[in-house]
Amino acid sequence: MAEKRAFVAREDQAGWCTVVFAETRGEARYKGAGKLDVDFIAVGVNRAPDLDKFVEKGRVPRKLLVEKHGWWVKCTYCNAKVGPEDSLKWHGDFAVCERHPDLNKDGEHGR
Repeated sequence: MAEKRAFVAREDQAGWCTVVFAETRGEARYKGAGKLDVDFIAVGVNRAPDLDKFVEKGRVPRKLLVEKHGWWVKCTYCNAKVGPEDSLKWHGDFAVCERHPDLNKDGEHGR
């Protein structure tokens, strides 16, 4: 049995991508299509060897994907598209954009 490796699965039409862990490219495409909710044929995959260290954990921290790999995510509060060029606060794995300056360190709105 082969070891699982990290792949980035990408749906280019809308620009969505995700990290999946799989033994083969085919398995990675299948998993990526499921996570992105698109047809198998619409998904391309590339190896991401620098993310192999997260195989056992089963997920890659979103903060790392944004800050080190240039990905964008949606703000937890307003769904705005945010990325490394934005001023973000991180509450665990959740990004909060600068439009919400009244959030405290626990992600609660101040009163």
